[in-house]
Amino acid sequence: MDTDLAFCLGQFIDDQVKLIDDRLEAIKKEEIIACDEIEQERNLYNKNKPIPKNKGTHYEDNALIDKFIQDLRDDDANVSKPKSII
Repeated sequence: MDTDLAFCLGQFIDDQVKLIDDRLEAIKKEEIIACDEIEQERNLYNKNKPIPKNKGTHYEDNALIDKFIQDLRDDDANVSKPKSII
């Protein structure tokens, strides 16, 4: 009887571990999807972000750099080609 009980407990523990692993995998997939959505929203915001007016050159330079970086991310095939910032 002890061997039967040990076998049943072993099966139960294995099932619980599998259940936990499956749930962790589902959570990871949900997290990846949520991160992708946030990244897409951020990219869309940066692409459509207007350049601030009358705030000095720092804001204009920052907006140009943000656009340049976004262009590089969007166009991975042409990263080796020289690009103008201005």
